[in-house]
Amino acid sequence: MHKNISGWQQLTRPIWFSASLPLGLRLTILAGVLLSTFTSIILWNWQMEYSRLEQEKQAEALAYQIEQSIDDDLQVLWSMGNFYPLAENLNRQTFRQLATYTLARYSSLHTLAWVPRILERDRLSYTSGSSVAPLEIWEQNSAGDWIVAPQRSEYFPVTYRQSNHEKTLPIGWNIASDPIAKEAIETARNSTQLVVSQSLNIPGDRQGIFILVPVYAPGTFDSTSRTNSDLTFSNNSDFQGFILGFLRWEDVILQATQTINLTHLNLCIYAENTSNELRPIAFYHSQNQRVQSDNLDNCRAKNQQINQKITISDRRWWIFLQPTSEYQYIHSPWLIWSVLLTGLLWTSIPGTALLMSVHRSHQREQLVQELAIANFELSETNLEIARLNRISDLLQACLTVQEAYTVLPPLVQPLLPDLSGGVFVLDESKNLVELVTYWGEPLTSNKTFFPDQCIALRRGQIYCVHETNSGLLCQHLDSHHIPTEYICLPMVAHGEILGMFYVGSLKGNRLTERKQQLAEILARQIAMAFANLKMRESLKHQSICDPLTGLFNRRYMEEALNREIRRAEQNSYSVGIIMLDVDYFKRVNDTFGHEAGDLLLKDLGKFLQKSIRTSDIACRYGGEEFTLILPETSFDVLKHRAENLCQQVKSLEVEYQGQQITPITVSLGVALFPDNGFTALAILRSADAALYQAKHEGRDRVVMA
Repeated sequence: MHKNISGWQQLTRPIWFSASLPLGLRLTILAGVLLSTFTSIILWNWQMEYSRLEQEKQAEALAYQIEQSIDDDLQVLWSMGNFYPLAENLNRQTFRQLATYTLARYSSLHTLAWVPRILERDRLSYTSGSSVAPLEIWEQNSAGDWIVAPQRSEYFPVTYRQSNHEKTLPIGWNIASDPIAKEAIETARNSTQLVVSQSLNIPGDRQGIFILVPVYAPGTFDSTSRTNSDLTFSNNSDFQGFILGFLRWEDVILQATQTINLTHLNLCIYAENTSNELRPIAFYHSQNQRVQSDNLDNCRAKNQQINQKITISDRRWWIFLQPTSEYQYIHSPWLIWSVLLTGLLWTSIPGTALLMSVHRSHQREQLVQELAIANFELSETNLEIARLNRISDLLQACLTVQEAYTVLPPLVQPLLPDLSGGVFVLDESKNLVELVTYWGEPLTSNKTFFPDQCIALRRGQIYCVHETNSGLLCQHLDSHHIPTEYICLPMVAHGEILGMFYVGSLKGNRLTERKQQLAEILARQIAMAFANLKMRESLKHQSICDPLTGLFNRRYMEEALNREIRRAEQNSYSVGIIMLDVDYFKRVNDTFGHEAGDLLLKDLGKFLQKSIRTSDIACRYGGEEFTLILPETSFDVLKHRAENLCQQVKSLEVEYQGQQITPITVSLGVALFPDNGFTALAILRSADAALYQAKHEGRDRVVMA
């Protein structure tokens, strides 16, 4: 069967597979596609590089801004370290005034503290068990809180005595308990240079750095006690203490982003330790413009590409810019796709024109091909219809079912080539299925089987199997020739199942859908023809046979006698007639009843049917009279057979309701053509006259005409 090709295949297949497509146009289209692709790749790389450079420029500017901000804070602390020893009335109140002014002017500074050298006479101390720490801290932050405490990590109050009154300072964090802060303090105490600590957390999730400036008296410097590992400061009178400042990364970053545009660019800051390992310390979210120091999974999970280094003193931090999805969308390469699509569109114009032309040509070729296939299928269909009509005509011309059996094989085989099959009919008892005709070799079904062995007869519907290796199979298949595929079709006519139409093949893919349709049509035609023939035979039998005895009736007897006389005239032979009548039949009816009389006539008819030759004809002439036609017989043979019948009928035993109807005798009149007449009527009259004479002479005898 012809398979349709999809529309897209019809559109594209002619262009790329058609030999009529010019090579020059193919190369032109290919060159246009390649040029558009290469141009798009170049523009893509350029735009990606441009975007990367823009981000690097922003990272560099941001790093510079942060460094500049921290440098300004360092300069402030350095200035305070040089100024504070020269100030008069050095006390807590003066430091607080100076710290408040400085914090208000420099917003990136979060905390300022003066850590003075402790003198015995004005020592401030705090109580912790039995120990006393010789350190006091004066500090002030932007919130007016006291957050720095010495040598302890837990929260506790510092108690000091002044003017016979105890006062408590709210302390929140032990600066000496943190290794990073402790390292910075020791470095600052043992050095005349400004010291910057690593990034560290203080209570309240504040991520930042300490900056410590050691303060000495002007023009003096004593190196004694500079190697002490504890926090007891040197007793050198020239050592004044520390200027301590805390810079919070949140303040530094927010101040820097006020001048640097980081729209849709997130920021991650990493701290570098002595082992060159990076640790995330802050994340800036561009959407809500907030800085967080905890839950830094955004920094750890991303592979940052744009980075910039920040160097403060001997410390290093790294800035990483992280483009958001909005940034990538804004900077998506629309231009590249426009160039690519424009190039492909421009290249496709000549290809599309030729595509339409070749497509139309291909459509014409395909239409011609489809028309040829349709013509071939039409011719095959016409041939099949002609064969089906011939089968129908010949089946209608058959007079008997036996004739139909002989007609079918040579007519069905051309319709179902490469397939074998047969027609099976149910017997009169409906208990056995018998093969009546078949075609093809070998037949893949048993010739006789029971109806329940066929699934189609069980269901009353068609049953088709395309693969006998699996599934439910009929039990009537020949075990020596099991088919690969087969189909069983019940032959149904007038609501009655007459038999089965069977088709099978030892090879696969022979029983196509078209063959199945033909098999269904044949099954219906054959079933209808068989039903009509059986009905015709039944009607004919009813019209020529006596319903009681089963012998031919008087009408058929007269036709048969005329036919035999004509044949006898043509072939010059004799035809004998025997007419017999049951003696005292009325007495049987009166004695036993009419049912007994009917039973006697029925048994007598069976007796006569068994006693005659195949060529002889036994008929019921009427009432208790019977007629036998004996073609090609002589006078002596006719007389002898009549006498034998007269004697043999006496042995006939008829039992009715347990009683024997005996004796049974008959009277016979015999006539012979052409000796006793030249027509059927004359012969019958002669035989009837002889019968009358036999009854008149005393019955139970034979009288020759």
